[in-house]
Amino acid sequence: MGAAFSGRPGGVFPEEIARLSYPLHPGAVYPVRTEPFGVDAAVDGIEVLDLPAGRFHGYRIRIISELLDPDDQVVLWYGRCGELGSLIHLETIAMDVETGEMVRIISTETSWLSGLALTDPGRCRTRIE
Repeated sequence: MGAAFSGRPGGVFPEEIARLSYPLHPGAVYPVRTEPFGVDAAVDGIEVLDLPAGRFHGYRIRIISELLDPDDQVVLWYGRCGELGSLIHLETIAMDVETGEMVRIISTETSWLSGLALTDPGRCRTRIE
């Protein structure tokens, strides 16, 4: 018999943000955060990503929140190797306080895995050679 496990039981702490909820599968929707505002994640599918670090299978996870406007988009990609990439596109209307002119502000940020070094590459089996 092995040594008894002395850590806390599994699961998230109260008020903890759950970026992933296993098992991941296309069609899954799970809460990321409930208070002080609701944020959910929807697994849209599995994609093959050609990244600077190589070619990987990744789950495409779309963030859903009452804080996002219809033109806003937050998408994350995760695979067995961890976070593979993200896309954040936000749009808003703002007023110049001096002129009173209304302007649309658009911000887009992307991030992609650029390198990967593993002590045990077999643990990251979804990398496509």
